[in-house]
Amino acid sequence: MSKLKRAGATRVISPYQIGAMQIAHTALRPAVVDFFELAIEEIPVTSSSPLSNRSILEANLRQRFGVIVVGIQRRDASMEFNPEPDTAIRPGDKLVVLGRPQSLKRLELEALA
Repeated sequence: MSKLKRAGATRVISPYQIGAMQIAHTALRPAVVDFFELAIEEIPVTSSSPLSNRSILEANLRQRFGVIVVGIQRRDASMEFNPEPDTAIRPGDKLVVLGRPQSLKRLELEALA
């Protein structure tokens, strides 16, 4: 990992470290691990999407899709965690949402429209 960072990598992923962390989390908090593996998704928003240039509240995501927005990754890769309801959804954003798989799929279809 240190060699890759010296070579200019900004992020290095070690499969051994990831595997060890997954085993530890599964042993200590199995319900949480299962919940996040099944219920969290990153949804990209296109410029033509009806969600673009609307606030989370205006988009009515919770009522229409039954999802909770836990973060928005902006086009510049900055992350807004637990955004306020009046936070704007912009083209190129990625919504990090919690919800049932079928709800996430419906939201994704609208976000990519």
